[in-house]
Amino acid sequence: MKFGLNISEKELARKIVQHIASELSAMNSLGDLKWYITNQEKQKHFRRWAEQTMYFIENAIDEKYPYIGHFDGSSKPNPGIMKIGGNIKNLRDTNRTIYSFSIGLDYGTNNRAEYLALIELLEIAIKKGIKRMDIYGDSKLAVMQVNHKWKANKDMAPLRDQVLKLLEQFDRWSLSHVKRELNSEADLLTR
Repeated sequence: MKFGLNISEKELARKIVQHIASELSAMNSLGDLKWYITNQEKQKHFRRWAEQTMYFIENAIDEKYPYIGHFDGSSKPNPGIMKIGGNIKNLRDTNRTIYSFSIGLDYGTNNRAEYLALIELLEIAIKKGIKRMDIYGDSKLAVMQVNHKWKANKDMAPLRDQVLKLLEQFDRWSLSHVKRELNSEADLLTR
């Protein structure tokens, strides 16, 4: 079975998502306040789904690299008690989550929690034998530092270096920043 979208399938998927978006706009313009209130959560869900679908269509997921990982970390308050979460999905198997984690940690900052979530995700992928993975997180700091776009201070540099050492065990990887809405599953695991 061939994985991926050819040009015509991509265009069809884009039209479907655009149709859903236009339907959502029409829902908002109906002016029926009662209907709007009862269906507001459905609108948010469909809008999030449409945004995520368009994101993956636009970024042309390669059939050779079917694994994606999402990570997130939180600290309540900041600094405070940290919690990390994430998941790994196999896109060849209908977006099946093959592993997810949600771990409470000790006291620390939000940035530290984000890095620890990324480290946990990479360690799990390595244990599962995954050699190629696209990784997404809503921590711009961690993503930019690991990708050598921003410098890491003395507190974050050891964590960045640990991530880079783990990434050496992959044949191919990418690390991208996404909006929190596109990282919602990992975000839920940190609550």
